[in-house]
Order: sequence, then C-alpha cells, then structure tokens
Amino acid sequence: MIEINCEPDKRVTDLLAWTVRDVFPFIKKLSRGETTLDEFNSQPVDFDSDIPLGGIPRDELTSFLELYRDDDRIKQVIEIFKESGKAVQFRNFYYYPPNTMMTWHTNSNAIGTRVYYTLVSGGDIFRYRDPITKEIVDVKGKEGWNVKRFKIGNTKEDLLWHTIYANGPRFSFGFNLLDD
Repeated sequence: MIEINCEPDKRVTDLLAWTVRDVFPFIKKLSRGETTLDEFNSQPVDFDSDIPLGGIPRDELTSFLELYRDDDRIKQVIEIFKESGKAVQFRNFYYYPPNTMMTWHTNSNAIGTRVYYTLVSGGDIFRYRDPITKEIVDVKGKEGWNVKRFKIGNTKEDLLWHTIYANGPRFSFGFNLLDD
C-alpha cells in the first residue's frame, strides 16, 4: 500500500507548523547542501541487500527528533494518529537544507505503516521502488504540506526502497503506525 499526496489533516499540520516555527532560528544558520540532482540520480544501490537507515552524504541534515520526542504538540499528533486504532511511534523530525538528500534505504528496522508529513518549499523528490512491480517511481512534492503513507516490511518481497532529494528547504515528520 502506497498512498502519495494524501490530504493533510489540518489538526496535524497546525500542530507541526508550530514545531517548524520553533526550530526556524536554528536552521537560518545552516548553509545550503552540496548534493546535485545528478548525484542524486546516479547514487548506487544494491536492491538485493537491505539498508534499514538512509545516509546523508555530507553533514547537512539536522535531526530534531530527540529535542521534540516529548513535546506536547507531538504527543497531540500521536493521539490523532491513534484514532486509527493502532499504536504510534514518532520516528523522525528532520530539516533538509536546499540541495540535500537521503540515500536509498528501507526502514525495515521499524515495520508498520509509515506516515510522513513534509513541509516543502522549492520542491523535493520522493523516489521509491515499487515492491511488486520493481518500477522506480518519482513523486515530486508540491509547495506546502505533503503526506505520504506506505507499508514498511522486512522481507525481501516487501521492502520499500526509497530515497529523498530536497531542492529547497524541507521539514519531514515521520510516524509509524504499528501493525497488529
């Protein structure tokens, strides 16, 4: 199951927008990344292996996960996701400066249904390999809030390989809805 460009829940975006405002003073000091679109397009990947966590080619990505793990707004977002009847984990809160990427990875260390809320300015690319057809699919983010939902498995047949490129500033919030 891969759902791209789902309609954002305004309750969620309102809460996440406040966390973005909180970190804005920190990110203003960060420079642009150095990864070109050509580097992103030509990155090597071995689909016969499993790489649970993506890498950042240079030290450009900023994680605010630990800072916001116990934040009341994140806890409220988790409660909204719990309306689905599933347990929820807060998995990440990243800021990608312009011209940065995360390499191919599977997230197979945290199976479930991943829900990403991303706030994009200047465009981004979410590239994934369909686990059934093996087709490589590019999804270009629109300005503003974008939502992606997809299943994360940990067997060779259901690995969802994906990679991300940020043309402009990108904030990413990841939540995992645990399957029964």
